[in-house]
Amino acid sequence: MTYSYKCTNEDCKNIVGFDVEASINDKPLETCKICGSKVSRVFKSVAVSLNFPGSYNNTRK
Repeated sequence: MTYSYKCTNEDCKNIVGFDVEASINDKPLETCKICGSKVSRVFKSVAVSLNFPGSYNNTRK
């Protein structure tokens, strides 16, 4: 899985964020690889599409 993180140090180059490939069983990243400051995990929204018989669809054609 890909996890997104952001450095909490405003002077760090990782302030815009970075992605890390990790297993779901791995411990979450705690420190920035560049400056050693704490990092916070960035949660992104996920689009869900229900495409099966009986599912509700409100799009008009």
